[in-house]
Amino acid sequence: MMIEVTSHYVGLLVYDYEEQHDCFLTKRNEIIIPKGMEIPLAVTMEIYPHKNFKKDKALLKIGITESNGPETNPRFAKKLWSELIHLDSDYPIDKPLQLICTLDKNHILGVKIINLLTNKEIFCLNESVRKIEKFFV
Repeated sequence: MMIEVTSHYVGLLVYDYEEQHDCFLTKRNEIIIPKGMEIPLAVTMEIYPHKNFKKDKALLKIGITESNGPETNPRFAKKLWSELIHLDSDYPIDKPLQLICTLDKNHILGVKIINLLTNKEIFCLNESVRKIEKFFV
C-alpha cells in the first residue's frame, strides 16, 4: 500500500501591524505542516487579529507558504497565498480566531477561519490555491 506524504514544508506567514502607517510587516514564517506528513490532514491553531484604533478597524492578515526546508525566514519561502480580512470593528483583539488549514488527498490546500465567539465561519478558501507536489513513500 502506498502512503502519500507532503513533499514540502507548509508555513503560515505571521505579520506585525503598524497602526501609524496602516500596514502589515512580515515578521516570520511559522511551519504548520512538516515535510513527510501523511495526507489528507488538517491543522488547527488559534490566531489573533490586529486593531487600527484610529480607523476603528479589526484586521487579520495571513499567508501560506511552501518551502523545501523548515524555513522561518519569509524571504526564503514561496508564498502560495495571502489575504487581508476585515473583521467586525468591535471584534476584541484579545480573543483568538481559529485557523484550519487542510491538505486533501489531491494535494489541494484549504484555509478556513472561524470566529470562536460565535462559532461561525468568517472566511473559507476551498478552491485550488495550488496543488502541493505529490510524493509517495
